[in-house]
Amino acid sequence: MFHAGRENLTETEQFWNDWISLLKTKNGDTESRLLKEAVLYHEGINGLVKIANDNYMVHPSLYMEIMNEYDKNHGYSQIEKIGENAIEKIDSKMTIRSKIALKAAYASSYLNHTEKAMLFCWESFRSDSTVRNLLRLFGTREMAERYGMRAKEVLTSRIKGTPAASIRNSELNQNIISDYIYNELNFYTGNFEAVKAVSKNPSGSLGWSSCFVGEEICLFLLYLFEDAIPSKAAAAVANSIGFSDKSVQDEEIEFEKKIIDESNRNKTSIFWNYFQRWKQYFSMEADEKKQYLTWAEKIVHSRAEAIVGGQHRRQYGDVAVLLAMIAEIKEQMGEKGMRQEIFAIYKRKFPRHSSFQAEMKNYFGIRG
Repeated sequence: MFHAGRENLTETEQFWNDWISLLKTKNGDTESRLLKEAVLYHEGINGLVKIANDNYMVHPSLYMEIMNEYDKNHGYSQIEKIGENAIEKIDSKMTIRSKIALKAAYASSYLNHTEKAMLFCWESFRSDSTVRNLLRLFGTREMAERYGMRAKEVLTSRIKGTPAASIRNSELNQNIISDYIYNELNFYTGNFEAVKAVSKNPSGSLGWSSCFVGEEICLFLLYLFEDAIPSKAAAAVANSIGFSDKSVQDEEIEFEKKIIDESNRNKTSIFWNYFQRWKQYFSMEADEKKQYLTWAEKIVHSRAEAIVGGQHRRQYGDVAVLLAMIAEIKEQMGEKGMRQEIFAIYKRKFPRHSSFQAEMKNYFGIRG
């Protein structure tokens, strides 16, 4: 527009100043984008840094835009510096702060600034408390011991409620932790008994989609499963509750690249790899493991009876997976032949349910 006419426009300096002043006072992602474009055009990257420092309470995402600009020329030192400044200024309850911290962690990783990279990962979890961000803290032994084991500190000061992300103004979204996510994160802090107590199996063992018990059972079974490489059933359970590999493939932090490569070599999901790393820090006595298995087994059998007996065909595979994991864990604990035994019990109990038997054969590894 500024170059289309034959004559130079007048008072463009005043226009830019007024336009930038107006956008600085307006909330919204579109306003933030327009502000970034205007300042970059009129004042350059240094002007954008100044605007971000002055306007971070309204447009904190400007720090992310600055980092992206520096990234175009591999300005890792500048990215790290901007990240440190942003983390100090932006409210720790803002989820945009988490994204900024991760971008800074990537730069620190490239610069071999290990201490800073770990701190940025911690700040990322503090500002966006997801399982993904928590498990990242167990990516290296040093980070797990320094930050991963502190995850419960974040839960004590959570913002309760149901997350309601704003589409128009996402840069001001807060780190709201629902009860469901809280229970999930609480499990990963090792507070197993509290997690077990908080969710009860619904009457009739149906209605799992509206409560935490289904996820809870899956988490405990994955914890009790002892092999480093998952069985078909264990892999299915992990895939049902873990984050997808697609959400991780573009990670640029060095230790995450190694974890991705390791997962690809072992043909496991990245979530499975992280889960195994996390599990090393939360040990449990053998007797306690058996108690949790007995509790889980009772619920799984009740669920299987309800699903198969009620002919809820779409969920046959779900209960077959859980039964297979129960059998595998019992065999790992020394009870031989449990896969054949549990399979035989359900074959006798539901002799005409061929679809369910097919699902069981698939996950139990039984032919014929």
